[in-house]
Amino acid sequence: MKWVKVLIGVALTLGGGNIRAQDSVPIFSNKRDSADYDAVRGAIQQIFKNQQSASSSERTSAKFDSLIRLQAGFREKIIGYRIIYNPSKDFTPYEDLRDGKVKPETITRLSLSNAKVKGLPKEVFMCRNLNELELVNTTIRRLSSKLNTLPRLQNVYVYNNVIPGRLKLGKNEMVSRFVLRGIQATSLPRSYKNFRALDSLELSQNIDLSDFPRINRNRQLVKLNLIENNITLTELKHGSSSLKELNLQKNKIRVVPAGIGAFPNLRKLGLNYNVIEDIHPNIGALKKLESLSLYQNKLQQIPVGVFELNNLLTIDMYFNNLQFVGPDIGKLSKLQILYISNNQLTALPEELGALGNLVEIYAHDNKLGALPESISKLKQLRVLRVNNNLISSLPKNLGVLTALENLDVSHNYLYKFPVEWSGLPQLKILGIMDNPWENKEEVEQIAEALRARGVLCLYSPR
Repeated sequence: MKWVKVLIGVALTLGGGNIRAQDSVPIFSNKRDSADYDAVRGAIQQIFKNQQSASSSERTSAKFDSLIRLQAGFREKIIGYRIIYNPSKDFTPYEDLRDGKVKPETITRLSLSNAKVKGLPKEVFMCRNLNELELVNTTIRRLSSKLNTLPRLQNVYVYNNVIPGRLKLGKNEMVSRFVLRGIQATSLPRSYKNFRALDSLELSQNIDLSDFPRINRNRQLVKLNLIENNITLTELKHGSSSLKELNLQKNKIRVVPAGIGAFPNLRKLGLNYNVIEDIHPNIGALKKLESLSLYQNKLQQIPVGVFELNNLLTIDMYFNNLQFVGPDIGKLSKLQILYISNNQLTALPEELGALGNLVEIYAHDNKLGALPESISKLKQLRVLRVNNNLISSLPKNLGVLTALENLDVSHNYLYKFPVEWSGLPQLKILGIMDNPWENKEEVEQIAEALRARGVLCLYSPR
């Protein structure tokens, strides 16, 4: 029945998560909402158990719909999820070390899990060859400077550490990678400056984390992951001269502020799955940026500052609200991959032909009526996907694009099949389905000939 399918979808949504996760529990700002949410979810689960009876389903469908609406309302109040993690199977359990089952000098990966202790047990510091330390579902309040006595320790992972205050970090010259997940924002370290060798910091999937971390004094930090938090960037005060990769996917960013320009050495910026409507022109200060990902946001045009990114190689703007692409795109002379599919584009500018380094264009699922004639200048183009548009005619000389490997014009309004496509020497995939071809017999013959030479030709006569 329909409502059972809805319930299964809800269950899958609630049950999904990190592959290390054992369970996830939603966190609310107050206990009353938490209790009410549990009550509603329990009532839904009870209906699901009783769904075997058709008459029962009919009697409870209205109640079920009401409960689903209530649950949706509560889900809006969730500030995060506390994830209960499993220790990694390829790590030595602390208990084996404590009980003498393994010698300390043989341990390179150690997992301390479900331990109600304030500090690291003394046995940990006997593991002179330790490279990775994992703390899972713990109550550690301090990572002391004694970690410096472990000369090979480079990676520390902390999952679901529940403490009343902030985790304190002693001075450390060894740890280069630090991961903290499933932790209340108010329990995260105030800063990370004491981990002086840090080059990778991950603060993903934490609870109610809305502030950008203080990293300006981590001089060697090159990678920062802040995925799946509540960050807005409204108070972005400090940048970083060393950072090269910044990942902010799945947050609550509406506007990217001028402060984004304070990361002058950034090469990769990920902003997927936010609600971004505007980006400050100061993004143009990121002169070394090579990859910009804005997948699934709410931008209506490519932000003007983006056209100042002279070293940009890839831009991803899938699933936005793009209405047009302006002529300034011709400034991105090094661009190699352009993702602009699933938008509202009706045309592409002739200046696209100035991008001589373009290798891949993804512009499918728009409202394009034609392609610019200048596209024939893109001699390095290997992928051109413009399927699911309103295209009724193509540039006459697309046959000169001899590097094309993947060409898809399916689901358009094309009448005349360009015979020269059959001679494209590198062609591996050709999509030509669902077009009103006038020369259908000829198209079918060409399709068969292409298949005979190993080309995947997506075509079947209507």
